[in-house]
Amino acid sequence: MNIDEALELFEKNGVASSKQMIRRWIRQEKIKAKLHSKRQGYEIDAESLISFVEEKKKNIKNPARYQEGFQDGYAAAMEEISERFKRMLFLGMYEKQFPISRSEFRNICADKISTRNLKSFLEFVDKNCFGRGVSKPRQQIYCNQIADFFYFEKAGITIDQRKYDRDQDISIEDTAYDMLIKKLLKDFRDK
Repeated sequence: MNIDEALELFEKNGVASSKQMIRRWIRQEKIKAKLHSKRQGYEIDAESLISFVEEKKKNIKNPARYQEGFQDGYAAAMEEISERFKRMLFLGMYEKQFPISRSEFRNICADKISTRNLKSFLEFVDKNCFGRGVSKPRQQIYCNQIADFFYFEKAGITIDQRKYDRDQDISIEDTAYDMLIKKLLKDFRDK
């Protein structure tokens, strides 16, 4: 068997695609072969070649498996980063802080929620958000934002904005109002 025939066998098995690699493995004595002359080239031992191909096929890595592993590792790293940001928010670290006004929140709710559900929803909001831990609802609570997370102080609500559709054209403050309404509406419907 010559180099060209060996190359066909390697390409068919997906092991190598160049004559130079085969010549290197012959020089390294990984494949048994005899050089008759420069003109005729190497005469390769068929058994040695087949056993080498089988050995190489065992070591070929599946790129799809690596892609799955990469995606799993990326997801795990993002989850760890998310947890770190949440802890930072609870410790009072944030990139931006702004007030959420109860009256403005109620006005936005009046525009977005049907009138038959509005009163009971606003009572739910006062009890679970603005009035949490106090007898009379606060006039404002503060929202701390870091990366994709919003933490509404006093209400004890943390929201990951990746779980909600966000309009990139609106401000962070408007996004916070919007996500808080969506979160509280979900909680209101689930109660």
